[in-house]
Amino acid sequence: GDRLRLISLLALGLFACQLARSFNVSYDLILACALHDMAWRHEDEAPLFDTARGRFFDFTTYPGKQRFYKQGITDLETLAPAAASLCSLHYATLLGDETFSREEKRRRERLGGDPDGLDILRFFDTLSLFVCMTHPAVDEHPPWLRDRLETKGLAAELRWVDDARLSVHPFVPCDPLRIPVRFLPQTRYADRDAALAALAATP
Repeated sequence: GDRLRLISLLALGLFACQLARSFNVSYDLILACALHDMAWRHEDEAPLFDTARGRFFDFTTYPGKQRFYKQGITDLETLAPAAASLCSLHYATLLGDETFSREEKRRRERLGGDPDGLDILRFFDTLSLFVCMTHPAVDEHPPWLRDRLETKGLAAELRWVDDARLSVHPFVPCDPLRIPVRFLPQTRYADRDAALAALAATP
């Protein structure tokens, strides 16, 4: 399209939380789903700029994630230690960085928590990404986002019915789920200042 579609990672985490509530998983896992992208809250407000593409970095290519992931987990410790431990494991497996993984393993040994929830957290994280990144308005999406998800007693087959409705099988009764989306008027910008100005002017 001729506009840039933006969804914050914090909003994505809250959407994963709504999905988890619909599937009636435990409170600790719902909380982990809600807070697992809290580390991105400052980056969402003023994201780094990809000069080559003329737009903000997306979460798959964003540089320096180790730094704010570590701080995000530290901040989360004071709110919900069990969720912090699970998010620590989630980030460590995503990054595949040996130093980060070693340091976070020490943190998890101190915090405790149940690592068995990781697959369920990833299920809802991936489900929320599918909704956001395969929408009919999106020109292309990552090949690793498939229309069938399954893990530890949870399964979902997904199909877009139209621009506003996603079919989920087996059906899960829930209230209408919404996620805030912002549209910048151009797909490319000359520099970060121009992109940030457009972001600030977009409701």
